[in-house]
Amino acid sequence: MRNRMNQRQECRLTVGTLTDAMRAQSLLSASAIRSEIVGADGVRERREGCGYALTFSCLQEGQVRRILREAGLRRF
Repeated sequence: MRNRMNQRQECRLTVGTLTDAMRAQSLLSASAIRSEIVGADGVRERREGCGYALTFSCLQEGQVRRILREAGLRRF
């Protein structure tokens, strides 16, 4: 039997401000979702904002968007 490497795909959401990125990361952490604040360079969906994005597992994208939207973060 072959052992396959489990590649974790990461999704990115751009944020409007660094404050929003920090708030989003805190909300996700409280829900046991690991995320990271990174530079948004090269992120295609970046149209506005401070140049930061939030990365997280794509497997949790629906849950991430729901948590952030329910918390009142506009773009999610």
